Amino acid sequence: MKTLTAFSLTLYIAIASQTVFAYSYKTSANGATLRWASGDITYYVYHELPDDLDDGDVLAAIRASFDAWQGVPSADLSIRYGGRTTQRPGYDDDSGSENQNVVYFETNDWDYGDDVLAITTTIYRKTTNEIVDSDIVINAIDFRWSVGDIDIQADVQNAVTHEAGHLLGLGHSNDPSATMYGRHAEGETLKRTLASDDILAISTLYPRGGEDVGDPVTEAPKLDSPAQIQIVKASTRAENPILDGIDPPSSSGGCSQLPVGGRPLEALMLLIVVAFAGIWRRSTSRRLGGEGS
Repeated sequence: MKTLTAFSLTLYIAIASQTVFAYSYKTSANGATLRWASGDITYYVYHELPDDLDDGDVLAAIRASFDAWQGVPSADLSIRYGGRTTQRPGYDDDSGSENQNVVYFETNDWDYGDDVLAITTTIYRKTTNEIVDSDIVINAIDFRWSVGDIDIQADVQNAVTHEAGHLLGLGHSNDPSATMYGRHAEGETLKRTLASDDILAISTLYPRGGEDVGDPVTEAPKLDSPAQIQIVKASTRAENPILDGIDPPSSSGGCSQLPVGGRPLEALMLLIVVAFAGIWRRSTSRRLGGEGS
């Protein structure tokens, strides 16, 4: 029985080690976690949207995407919609606080691969590892986008909820049920709603009532030279239509797995191990009983 117990614990640890560390954060070149100095963030939507979609529906989907993160009660976030803008994605050091976090549909030129639905570009300050600007660029060249629950193609809310997580500082998750999982299937809407892994990730990065990591950013810092800023890109790819099952998440964007986070599957794995031990014990007891009769 001691041997069985040791085997069960070993099996549980082996399974758990592959499942408990699901989420990750965006990191700097030296591995430091990136985040906004405060959870007070304003985003804007570029004024030109896809011609085949209703502007109001697209805006509602984008706002619902950010509201999903804003609605996490255990995360200290204040995410606001700033309105439509004519400012394109990018960061101008000379513009200071005039830089905006922009959601942008690219319809002319896409350089990131025809299987990439969207990319989030994050600018951070090397000296403090604080994010100062982040833009979401959506591939409206290679994908047909949709809103709502009828004739779903590449779902705007599904994709933007994922990209908003990148904008906040989250990397990809290894949990296929998580919003931050790095692959999207055609017609998927799962990522509209945050999973427990996403909630734990954002609550750990921006803990409510936790110790602040720095003063709130009221103005984008003036950087002395381009060498003081760094760009991190996180891309989200479509599922390969030829393959069945689940592909591993994209490692694009330098997502680094951190030893924090958890998955609800851990408890399930423990129950499976315990159940297996119980079945083995009952089976052994029956065999021993038969031999002794």
